[in-house]
Amino acid sequence: MRSFAGRVFVGWLLWSWSAVVCQAAAAEVGASDQPEVIETPEVFISATKTETPVRHVTSAVEIITGEQMQQRKLKTVVEALRLAQGLAVFQSGGPGTLAQVRMRGGTPQQTLVLIDGAIVNSATDGKWLADFIYVHHIQRYTEGVGHRQPFYYYFMTLPADFMPWTVFAIPAVFAYFPYRRLKQRPIPLFFFLCFLVVFVFFSLSDTKRDLYLLPLLPTVALLVGNYIDDLAQNQLPESGLYRWLIPFYFCAVAGVGLALPAVAWIVRRETFWITLPAAVALTVGGIVTVVFFRQRRHSRLVTAVTLLMTSTLVCVSIWILPYMNQFKSRRPFSLQVKKIVPATAPLYVYADGMHDFNFYTKREVIPVLSSPDDVANVLRQPILSYLLIADRDLKKLSMFGPKEVVMTDSVGSTTWNLIAVRAESRAEGMSIETGH
Repeated sequence: MRSFAGRVFVGWLLWSWSAVVCQAAAAEVGASDQPEVIETPEVFISATKTETPVRHVTSAVEIITGEQMQQRKLKTVVEALRLAQGLAVFQSGGPGTLAQVRMRGGTPQQTLVLIDGAIVNSATDGKWLADFIYVHHIQRYTEGVGHRQPFYYYFMTLPADFMPWTVFAIPAVFAYFPYRRLKQRPIPLFFFLCFLVVFVFFSLSDTKRDLYLLPLLPTVALLVGNYIDDLAQNQLPESGLYRWLIPFYFCAVAGVGLALPAVAWIVRRETFWITLPAAVALTVGGIVTVVFFRQRRHSRLVTAVTLLMTSTLVCVSIWILPYMNQFKSRRPFSLQVKKIVPATAPLYVYADGMHDFNFYTKREVIPVLSSPDDVANVLRQPILSYLLIADRDLKKLSMFGPKEVVMTDSVGSTTWNLIAVRAESRAEGMSIETGH
């Protein structure tokens, strides 16, 4: 009896164990039939074709995913690029026509487009390299394409751009006359030739802008520094121009500092306390500079001028520029837009990809409508939307009347309007003036 019961128990134990093993094997086989899902981190393919995680990329990278395009019902790359920050996308016609993409401060010819590492710029016309070299360099220099100025333009702008060191540069130029002496001094000769070649080259061009001469400023600064060092070591005599120009200029600076609060009190009384720190910096800096000049302490003279410039710039940056910002910045208008437009309501801007409304309104993206057709598509949507549009562009669109204008604000020479794009204003018999 015991042996029979023992055999029954052993048999039951073996059967239970085999059932567990078979179930585990079946589960493993079933799991092997399902595809393995591997989640990878979001990567960015760099210029070296090396996969790099986005969080490790030091440059500014923005990725528009397929999920975002599906949520916004975007069908083309052009529509997706309009979501990117700092990009202006312009298309001359409907789908399939040539589109231009330019980044903030650049031109379409300066935008590089790659697909899987291959350059596809201007795939339809192949003009990118020719336009970049010929139009934006050779033609701009020889034919004055934009910013046309007379030959003497830099003679007026460079002295103003280099202030207050211009009052030292002028005596420095005359101090090395006659030029036989300059040939014997290689350092001033090098600075002089560098300045002369660049200055004459850009002066001969019809296209002139102040920023073109930025490479000259270090050269002039080194020339001035060499001149002051020669004066400190008594290797050059002080000319009459130097003895009269320096004290006259910095006495005038001190005088401007004394007069600034009085002028502010008369013109705009609320700016009196705003201008007072800058006035103190100008007055004290001008007087101290004149004192060091009269004592012939050239190193302290340079230090005083440097501190004068630094303190004045700090005072202007902290007090004066924020006050002036309200007369030219879009920030006050943007804050009003933020209060009026609900966070869930669509907000668009018309034909201006270089705006700052998204920054001030704290919106991640404000899509750009680049044509009247895009505006018509928004009008067909059965929801309330809002449109930011400049006054010059509003005159070209006859679909909006005064009743749709929610708010208007003039910023500098541009007047901006906030338009309520209502569902009832869609569009039977809507006429659009293209402005051609």
